[in-house]
Amino acid sequence: QGPRRRSLFSRHDEWRQALQEAMNQGVYLAHYPVLDAHGELLHFESPSRLRLNGEWQPAGMFMPWISRLGLEGQLDLAVIDEAVRDITQRGKPLGINLSAASIQDARFVIDLQSRLKAHPEAARQLWLEIPEALAVRDLAGFRSLCQALQPLGCRLGLEHVSSEFTRLADLQDLGLAYLKIDGSLVKGVDQSAEQQTILRGMATLCHSLGILVIGEGVERRQEAATLFELGLDGATGPGVRQHDTSAD
Repeated sequence: QGPRRRSLFSRHDEWRQALQEAMNQGVYLAHYPVLDAHGELLHFESPSRLRLNGEWQPAGMFMPWISRLGLEGQLDLAVIDEAVRDITQRGKPLGINLSAASIQDARFVIDLQSRLKAHPEAARQLWLEIPEALAVRDLAGFRSLCQALQPLGCRLGLEHVSSEFTRLADLQDLGLAYLKIDGSLVKGVDQSAEQQTILRGMATLCHSLGILVIGEGVERRQEAATLFELGLDGATGPGVRQHDTSAD
């Protein structure tokens, strides 16, 4: 178990058993605030952690194995279960990522629907997001996901949206609720007229379609201030902190 050991387990079957046990025990959700221009909470971004080898491990440690072993749907449902429990307990909205494999799996979508139907109050405080590249790659799959989940009151969004994103018109009739703009467009935005022009245009277009726009990866207060001046609705990242309540 020395410092050179990069991977927690060495064999497929060890990983499978450890991941199954960890998911059965339940996931831990982190809470990173997404705030509006007034410092009010839009939702918490809640990446998952799993307890492996007695320690809570971040997604970067186990996601490659989750994918390799085809366990994405199982993990996503465990995350949804924990999110529902968290929302019911705290009453605060949470943002959850769904994986590509899950949303392309009809069985998963049905399971997700039934869970959210059973918890209508929590469903209305759930923000579900997938990477923009995935929605563009599988527009039909994303469309059917939206149609399945829309009536349940949860918000659907895209994350890591780049300046190349031009398919907004294709998605507008789906009731897309929000976009999270990739950190590469946000970084140093206070000093870049070009980035400001792009973001102002994206915000104007989204608002004309009733879609919220959130900047990801904000590192400095000045970046957040500039985003709000450009008309963005929210900001998240290491430089975004709640003033009144402490987030864990």
